[in-house]
Amino acid sequence: MHIVWIADPESRQQVKQFYRLYMPNAKPNAREHIATLVNGCSSSAIAVSVNDIIATLRLRPIGENQLLTGMLVRPEKQHQGFGKQLLTAITPKLTAKPTYLFCLPSLVNFYRQQQFEQTEELHNDIAQLLRRYQQREPQLIAMRYQPDNPDI
Repeated sequence: MHIVWIADPESRQQVKQFYRLYMPNAKPNAREHIATLVNGCSSSAIAVSVNDIIATLRLRPIGENQLLTGMLVRPEKQHQGFGKQLLTAITPKLTAKPTYLFCLPSLVNFYRQQQFEQTEELHNDIAQLLRRYQQREPQLIAMRYQPDNPDI
């Protein structure tokens, strides 16, 4: 297994197909950075196949901040540490600029274990987006990545 930052159009289509299978409301866009945990050997010459994707997530730039969104682990692979593995692998991206996410209450403990903390202090763009999402899902909670060592 290895982490792939999806850049080529063919692999992006495979990730979109993965989302359609398990998270149909997710809509990856061209501005987002997509990290994917895949089975198989590491080769940038070969496009990622939907069948090889174990987990994926997107980082959406929003001004000076970023939003971690669309984290998805293949259902039969959930609760096996793959989400944690993916988040750990992208730590340099998470620390590059303030990183937020919106999650359901049932996921707060998982994200806390990955160094995210609940926050109500949100940049205006992030706060507006949260309010818009809460119209569909009122229970969403905002969290911010807060590594143990703020100098990271």
